[in-house]
Amino acid sequence: KLINCLIHFYKRLKQLVMSEPAVYQKHIAAASYAFLMLVIGVPVWWKTTEVYRAYVPYSEIASLETISFIQKANVLLITTDAEDSHLRGPIFQNTLAKSNMYDISLAVRIPHHSENEIIEHAVDIIEIDKKIGSGLLKDNPGSVAFLEVPSKLFTEVPHIVLGNHRTVYYSSYVPSEDLAAVAVDTILGEPQMNSMLRSLSAAATTHRPAPSDSARKRTIGHIDIFLSLLIPQPEYVSATWDIAAATQQYLKPFLETFPLNFTIKSQVLYLTPLNIPAATSGSGPLELNPEDLGLAVNSVESVLASQSSNNPALNLMVYLPPIERAPMTIAESRTNSFLIPRWGGVHLYNYITEESDNVKFPMQLTIDMEKVAGVWIGQIRSLLGIEEVAEYETLAVPSLGIREWEKDFQLRHRSLENILDSKSTLSSLSHLLSQIPNIVIREDIGQMVEKAVEKVAISSALEEEGSLVEGYQASREALELSETAFFDQSLLALLYFPDDQKYAIYIPFFLPVGIPVILSLKTLFKFVKGEMKLKSE
Repeated sequence: KLINCLIHFYKRLKQLVMSEPAVYQKHIAAASYAFLMLVIGVPVWWKTTEVYRAYVPYSEIASLETISFIQKANVLLITTDAEDSHLRGPIFQNTLAKSNMYDISLAVRIPHHSENEIIEHAVDIIEIDKKIGSGLLKDNPGSVAFLEVPSKLFTEVPHIVLGNHRTVYYSSYVPSEDLAAVAVDTILGEPQMNSMLRSLSAAATTHRPAPSDSARKRTIGHIDIFLSLLIPQPEYVSATWDIAAATQQYLKPFLETFPLNFTIKSQVLYLTPLNIPAATSGSGPLELNPEDLGLAVNSVESVLASQSSNNPALNLMVYLPPIERAPMTIAESRTNSFLIPRWGGVHLYNYITEESDNVKFPMQLTIDMEKVAGVWIGQIRSLLGIEEVAEYETLAVPSLGIREWEKDFQLRHRSLENILDSKSTLSSLSHLLSQIPNIVIREDIGQMVEKAVEKVAISSALEEEGSLVEGYQASREALELSETAFFDQSLLALLYFPDDQKYAIYIPFFLPVGIPVILSLKTLFKFVKGEMKLKSE
């Protein structure tokens, strides 16, 4: 019937062409406008205004809330007496099993013959640490060994000494529970890990930045270090420093041990005094209180080169006090320096002492770079989150500036931090994209999000297996990908507006054209209906 109707309509139009050309032209024009608008105009408009959104794994991002944060750790207990090992082992294991952050496995043995020889003839624990500790668990990052040594080698109570490698030394007088506490609380740092887990998890839930409750510098994986020499009175003191040699000899070997990338830059600033109110008046030696130095760097911060860096920066400054108030010291500071959490540190370099006589100005001064580098290394340790152990005796920090077990903790802590930050960033991104459906999601952004989710899962699995280095690398890649995707300029919410505003923009264009077309369709519909009625009659 439809085909017959169309054939009849075509024949009727042919008749109208011959008899009523005006009617024919009117209906053909209405049909043409309607065809162009509905068949071509509307689809083209719809396609050209369509928002392209690449695939984003919303369900996988949501599943990250249940990801495991448990990390694997291995403990080796070495006792001199086989019977003692059978007694200590179960107590040690029961205490380790109470950890809520680590899955700890324990192995127990007695010393080998060669190890016994070294222990018996050693004059101190430093010798044992060099000959035995350096080889124990050398290729096992994240593991820790407890080695029993004679009580005569200890100078303090309790008889516990933390070595420079992955070994803790103890005597037979130390209870097994205390040794397990050293492993969990000090070497593995469970309190710090739990604290960070609580703070960052709370921040992820509220979509707010995590609170900064420590001096630790947070970073995606790259930090710029700016070394500055401040000379407020160059007319009196002409100072020079061999910063290139000091960086190569002292700083680079130390920084290479960290699981981060560093860029080191240096500068010399003249006529740049610190804002120390007590030093603006009077003369003679001056002792400063640490609490009075928090705002000291405000006067010079604007001229530091760190203002031009996009990476997180640490500022380490050497300040030559003005001659009127030299020497300038800081109360309760052995290094005559102070830290500003997450910003950097300042070292007051005294070129004259209270005993100095007949000092002539202007003077030529060569900075003692070995002394300054030692201060810098201590400041960087604190700024990057290496906490000094106060409860137990520790061997002197090695020449590299970091102990092996401290390096392992850095891997563990920063892996967990990266995983939590990645999870928080991905959750915030998922929330943003679901709230604003007309944000364009490019294909590369979608792929970055997918890879970031995959890397978070891989890092968590590797940490649970005890692969610290590989787990940290995966967590770092996850954080870089998630941060890159989140801060991409195409995802700026202010670039987009709701759909009702889009319709408000297009309606004034389409309505004046659409009303005549719709009315003409009504006339055309009546014409077709009338023709069909004539045909049926």
